[in-house]
Amino acid sequence: MATPSHRQENQRVYILHTYPFKETSLIAEVFSEKFGRIPVVAKGARRPRSSIRGMLQSFQVLLANWSGKSEIKSLNGLEWCEKLTILEGDALMCGFYLNELMMRLLPRDEPHTELFHFYHETILALSEGRELTIALRRFELKLLQALGYAVTLDRDEDSNPIIPDKIYRYEAEYGACDLTKTDRGIKVLVPREPRPATASPPRTAQRACGPPMPCTASGPDPSRDHLPGSSSIPRRRICHCRSPLSDNPRRGDKTPSSRSIEARRSM
Repeated sequence: MATPSHRQENQRVYILHTYPFKETSLIAEVFSEKFGRIPVVAKGARRPRSSIRGMLQSFQVLLANWSGKSEIKSLNGLEWCEKLTILEGDALMCGFYLNELMMRLLPRDEPHTELFHFYHETILALSEGRELTIALRRFELKLLQALGYAVTLDRDEDSNPIIPDKIYRYEAEYGACDLTKTDRGIKVLVPREPRPATASPPRTAQRACGPPMPCTASGPDPSRDHLPGSSSIPRRRICHCRSPLSDNPRRGDKTPSSRSIEARRSM
């Protein structure tokens, strides 16, 4: 852990967050290039005529001077370092998200020079509107690497080299997994091919063709024991419904329902 000296001048910093302190002051969480995340108190920054009130803005590279031996340093001065960086719309929300990650995950007084440069490049990418989602994912991976939780992206869960043109699914405790299979029983959702839609016949056609199909149930059908091969036919329960064509059958004609009734009586 790096211990800042009593006084530092012209240090490149970013403002991550500010909150009120007493009546006229502010405490700013700054991310410096050489000393990491450091809290500083800006005395009188809330006064209308303060010289640094309008400079405590996020997403701007500043040159800061601070001094002090306690955990919270005293901010002595700020200067503009580069041109103004403007974030708007979704890019602005992404910038706030990056600062929130830094505030919650990055410990104080630990230098992260490489992470500072990567944060600077990410802010520039957001200001230009270049692939916001990709910029966020890259920064998240870089932040995890700086914290000692690097994500393995060169091999899959079976230690096979990653194929660049192949799509993987990353599991938290295993790594990159194939979309269609895994050796550790992880549930993988595979898109299924859509089934062709089958059109059902209209009601008028059902009435013209005769009575509806009988309801089925498990077990043998006693009404079909006299038929050859009836052991493999499931038991059928006759529905008490008739079509208009079978309400008044002629003498000698046997409908399917009358045949089944006679077969039961003969048993």
